[in-house]
Amino acid sequence: MTASQPLDQTNQDSESASAGSSAAETEHVSVMPNEIVQWVREINPTTIIDGTYGGGGHTRLLAEVLADAGSTSDTPRVIAIDRDPAVVRRDEQKSWIKNDPRIELFLGSYESSPKALDALDLTHADALVLDLGLSSDQLADRNRGFTFTIDEAELDLRFDPENGVPAYRWLQQHSEKKSPTRSINLAKNDSAAASPNRSSCEPANAIR
Repeated sequence: MTASQPLDQTNQDSESASAGSSAAETEHVSVMPNEIVQWVREINPTTIIDGTYGGGGHTRLLAEVLADAGSTSDTPRVIAIDRDPAVVRRDEQKSWIKNDPRIELFLGSYESSPKALDALDLTHADALVLDLGLSSDQLADRNRGFTFTIDEAELDLRFDPENGVPAYRWLQQHSEKKSPTRSINLAKNDSAAASPNRSSCEPANAIR
């Protein structure tokens, strides 16, 4: 594996430095691992893209699938991509990634998969695996704002906390008159979510 590299230009701002959090060891459990491995194995792939690396569970299993893909002269690869910088920093030096030439880890969105292929001088992938949505790690991290259980967590709501504007800042900057016609409701329970109201545009300390 080569050192991980970003697929897209970053756009850090003053909010980003304070919003980012370092990821601890993953607790995320990959969805349907056996079924995905079986499906991928059937097509005898040489190049697989894991577009939502997350906890690395799928990537690790997919690399084992590649071990039998020796029917071509191309180097078998799993291209792992994740848009969360904390995840990439956490795992890029792990021995099972660093010492495995079949695995390449990139920082970016799965939408940038063509850029990852270009970086490796590849023209196509045989399979693309996407486990869309939030990971258990992101839900558990109070600094990310995705949690349903921590009352005082700030509403950041960015998959990449080093780019863009956190949700609480966006809400502070938009008054009711400037808000979209369809209210953005970030309430933490069903009863509040069913009745969008002006509280969604109040200062951040009112919606934590």
